[in-house]
Amino acid sequence: RPPMKRSIPWSRLAAEAVVVVGSILLAFAIDAAWDRYRMLEEEREVLLAVQQELQEVGVVIGATRDSTRLARVNLSFFLESAPDEIAAVPASEIQDRLYSPLIRQWGAAIPRGALDAATGSGQLAGVRDPTLRAALARLSSRHAHVDEIRRVIGELDIATAAVLGEFDGMRLGGFSQVGPETLGAVRRDPRIKGAASAKHAFLGGSLGILAELEASVDETLDLIEAAVER
Repeated sequence: RPPMKRSIPWSRLAAEAVVVVGSILLAFAIDAAWDRYRMLEEEREVLLAVQQELQEVGVVIGATRDSTRLARVNLSFFLESAPDEIAAVPASEIQDRLYSPLIRQWGAAIPRGALDAATGSGQLAGVRDPTLRAALARLSSRHAHVDEIRRVIGELDIATAAVLGEFDGMRLGGFSQVGPETLGAVRRDPRIKGAASAKHAFLGGSLGILAELEASVDETLDLIEAAVER
């Protein structure tokens, strides 16, 4: 007579099924927890890099604002002074008080490598805090405004430098040979006066744009600090 098959109790089958299902769910939970941990660490690393860069941006903005204000003071002197007063500027002061304010781009380039890299890679889209995401987007927009005003001023500077080059000695390194007659003629030239007036206005606009960027930087730094501490 063939041996009888032993039946496995349903309770045992149920227990084994629970163990298998529980193991699968635990594995999924571990994977999900690990993925979340990696996502949070990646977000933290990106935000810390942007935070460090924005701290550098604040320093550059401060220095740029100071040099721009000084340039506007010198441009005001050029615009408000009579040709005879401009003619009396000593040769040793021509570069700082007259030439550079007319043709130089003031301020260093504002750092934005970390922000651009995170934006280009799509990492900023993964930032969980919607307020911080919006602040980072505004920051990129402010940078674009700075780039545009610098481009406009740079084009004006190139054109002005070409006009100044028509006057004897009005080139870098040659100011010791510039006489009062030349300086007076420079002040009377309507092209240079117009360029000085335009640049004075553009530099005023750039100060406003820098102020907007600085406000965005401060706002973003506060939000980043709160995010990385969570």
